[in-house]
Amino acid sequence: MTSTMWTGSGREGVGMKVTASVWIDRPVGEVYALIATPAHDPLWREGLLKMSADQPGPVQDGMITTDVLTFLGTVHTTRCVVSQVREGSSYQFRSVEGATAVRGSRLTVAEAGGTRFVGTLELGLTGALRLASPLLKLLSRQRFGRELARLKRHLEAQSAGQRSSLASLP
Repeated sequence: MTSTMWTGSGREGVGMKVTASVWIDRPVGEVYALIATPAHDPLWREGLLKMSADQPGPVQDGMITTDVLTFLGTVHTTRCVVSQVREGSSYQFRSVEGATAVRGSRLTVAEAGGTRFVGTLELGLTGALRLASPLLKLLSRQRFGRELARLKRHLEAQSAGQRSSLASLP
């Protein structure tokens, strides 16, 4: 846990940062297309009850997303603005509304014939949540790991299914 203070959505708090990565046996374009389209988030994000964006398709600078998810038995709704989109590579987001300040990024990089996906999530913890930050960081890190494993399985299984379908064609 970092002890720096930061502001997001008008709230200050102790910054808790979690970063996770996974190598996926798929080209960067395929991985980015999935992770950069908010409508696809339910395919891999754990506890996501609803995901919407103010415009369809892949992320764009200024896009507003709204996610409703469960964590530790509580439902959280967060609206974020997307920024610094580098199409086919990365983007950032930060909360503009919600109980906890959130910011993060998603990055895809070609590596060893596949793609390295790196996700970062930062939470601005206030009040009692500051005291629970070591536990929250551990639980968030575990959840993030499960999500990335799910993303990898989804992309690689989808690809394997497409390859086997193509192999059976005359």
